[in-house]
Amino acid sequence: AGICVERRLLYALLVVPLVLFFYHGEVSSRLWSLFSGQDTSVMLRWALWDSTMYMIEDFPIFGIGWDAFWMTYPDYNYFIQDPTVIIYHAHNLYLQVAAETGPISLCLLLAILLGHSRNMQKQKHLAIPYRYSMTLITVVVLVSGLFDHALYSQQVSMVLWQLLGFSMSVIRNKK
Repeated sequence: AGICVERRLLYALLVVPLVLFFYHGEVSSRLWSLFSGQDTSVMLRWALWDSTMYMIEDFPIFGIGWDAFWMTYPDYNYFIQDPTVIIYHAHNLYLQVAAETGPISLCLLLAILLGHSRNMQKQKHLAIPYRYSMTLITVVVLVSGLFDHALYSQQVSMVLWQLLGFSMSVIRNKK
């Protein structure tokens, strides 16, 4: 059983990147700047990630402490030479968790999220859209975690863990 997709919508989604590619406005210049090496937001993220790797090297077991990134980062900051600028997180879920709570915690977090997705796919008694939607939520968090730390937001984090908890309760009640 495949996923039903309206073909016109699919074609429209394929046309959007082509239009943006040939469009000569702010959108295209912004997109091209990402790959030119001149974009400050990309350079900032590379510097953040590089500095975070040094934090992980210095605190390899337990990390720097929960929510201590913003206090510790100035000691590792080489990109922004302004002490009044506060960087709250590493813009990468994996580096953030490894820096604050250690690589073991990162492995446990990944085991929980991936284990939940695997468990959802095993539940053949649940409707396919429900199984796929809960797995897709996990995939979205893991992919977006490469470029940002969405779980830094308490609201997003609470919604994610509530959804995972609700889905587990549905599994437990169906057995």
